[in-house]
Amino acid sequence: LCVYICWGPPCPPTQPCHLVFRPSLPQPASVMASPLQAAIAVSPRVKAISELLAKSGEPEWRLKQVLQGMYKSYRGSWRDLDGVPKSLKWKLKDHFGRYISSLKRKTKVEGDFAEKVLLESHRDASRVEAVSLQFRTHRSLCISSQIGCAFGCAFCATGKVGLKRQMDADEITDQVLYFFQMGQKIDSVSFMGMGEPLANPKIFDALSILTSPDLYGMSTRRMNVSTVGVVPGILKLTEEFPQANLAFSLHSPFTEQRNRLVPLNKMYPLEQVFEVLDHRIKKTGRQIWVAYLLLRGQNDSLEHARAVADLIRQRPAETRYLYHINLLPYNVGRAVPEQYRRAEEEAVSIFQRVLEENRISCSYRNSFGHSIDAACGQLFAGYEERMPIVGAARPASSGLAQRSSFGGAKSTGGSRSARVNEAGPQQPAASASSSSSSFQNRKQGRRTSQQR
Repeated sequence: LCVYICWGPPCPPTQPCHLVFRPSLPQPASVMASPLQAAIAVSPRVKAISELLAKSGEPEWRLKQVLQGMYKSYRGSWRDLDGVPKSLKWKLKDHFGRYISSLKRKTKVEGDFAEKVLLESHRDASRVEAVSLQFRTHRSLCISSQIGCAFGCAFCATGKVGLKRQMDADEITDQVLYFFQMGQKIDSVSFMGMGEPLANPKIFDALSILTSPDLYGMSTRRMNVSTVGVVPGILKLTEEFPQANLAFSLHSPFTEQRNRLVPLNKMYPLEQVFEVLDHRIKKTGRQIWVAYLLLRGQNDSLEHARAVADLIRQRPAETRYLYHINLLPYNVGRAVPEQYRRAEEEAVSIFQRVLEENRISCSYRNSFGHSIDAACGQLFAGYEERMPIVGAARPASSGLAQRSSFGGAKSTGGSRSARVNEAGPQQPAASASSSSSSFQNRKQGRRTSQQR
């Protein structure tokens, strides 16, 4: 697991991890350099464009002109860039290909106030899913940070895929670029799709790209990062992006049970994670969202509710009030054991009432995109379940624990019928067989419209 968590040089046994907070850590490139220089440093594509323009003898201002067309006007191809000489457009096309984005859309599915797209990499045809969620007052994106995931969260469909590979910074942010190119007004971006964001070091470059004034120019406070408790990543996020929102996936206050639900708990136990979260609150003054997935008969009991309340009440007085418990409904995921089911409404009400009686800030969020496999824990991008090796223990393969809503309040609204717009021969639901008959029965109605 350490291969996917710690991306720095090996630390001496007598010293703590080099990612642990130290005042002497060097400042990120975005602080030390100008915004344009920082963009060149974190984006491989912007760096390659800069080198190509310099080699072609173009003036210095030409780079900003190209970036303006890419990230402000949201042009889809190089030939559509405004004010750029035709000869340079051909050079850009020959060097990078016809389209600006590193991803192309394969399919699009809409329903339940959500739009899910299956995107394929031009580089190696790897697939990833991204979701656009339409709330009453704003539109938020849920984007992926890895192709698959390396962690063994028991209730997540992404985890059954296993980790295929890491995404680079441009691939991560090109998910956002796609929706901008489609004319959508994006208010916030959540790194809560496929993969564990803080297990991919390129997530910090992606945040720099999205917040760079010369590129997307989005506010850091509009960035939402979810984690199952990757301590080195939380520390690094606190240092480089203190104003970004952070969600921690708890799911159980008891160590043994959380070890089964979120195996990473064996490496970074709750005590260590909450110490780091306390440090983040003290340093940034920002609220921490604690996601708690309610599973019927698993973690929705009165005992669990009291333990969660005690866990928050034990935090220091100066940080306790900035923890918010976000209760989440369970969504049936592909190849996930049938023992995991959505908690009953009465259990949810009792759980929430216990938290409120203990003066714990909390809310319950309804599910968006459940009917199109776009809700929490349902993304799998059409990949097959990774099978265990015969005669050996099942490898640790995992996915995103759960996405949390940074709006907090319970949302209401009806369900719209699902509809599919095909953009290619490959379809996310029909391209992979289900591992359970109950899943197939539930999906039969929607799959009828998706057959080749």
